[in-house]
Amino acid sequence: SNGLRGVWVEGMDPKDAKTKRRIVATMEGTTTWGNAESGQEFVHVGHLHLKGCRSISEPDGIGILIARGDSIATEENGFRGQRITKAVMKATSSLPTELHGKCGLNGPMHDWQMVDNVAFMDPFEYGGFCGCKWCPSESGGLEMHAKQWKWVNGSDARRVHFRSEMDTLLFEHDGSVSGSVEHCWVHGCWLH
Repeated sequence: SNGLRGVWVEGMDPKDAKTKRRIVATMEGTTTWGNAESGQEFVHVGHLHLKGCRSISEPDGIGILIARGDSIATEENGFRGQRITKAVMKATSSLPTELHGKCGLNGPMHDWQMVDNVAFMDPFEYGGFCGCKWCPSESGGLEMHAKQWKWVNGSDARRVHFRSEMDTLLFEHDGSVSGSVEHCWVHGCWLH
């Protein structure tokens, strides 16, 4: 890839033929590099799992931006829900600086997304995680879950960027976003 977007998936929402319940669809091992707008974006999807994906040197890295889900993907429910896991977002490379990362991971326009065991590399201009990418300004309050986030090579300089006080509610399960060892709700104003 080296166009406007690397991966764009729309409408992937598979269901069991008998029960009509959503089933998990997995995309594994995608790598995008040097796209002008974004690396990997997913819209109007169901229980999509992005596993082992990589975005390198792109203004916006990875995001499940619009999805329909029945629950938060947790171990207890067999990870039924949207999930980004084992992903790497890298801000810089030898490409021109206009392609360097502004946001590694963009927030969704829906609740109940789990992002676990991911790594952010290099400082991102706005933050490793940015709130809801497409929400109108001053709106939001959407719930996203974070666990086992790693910050490498200066990426922790600005971990999170929220557009407003009403942006994404980030529930961290282990303190890997804020550095707190206790479980806590994290809101944009609290982190800044």
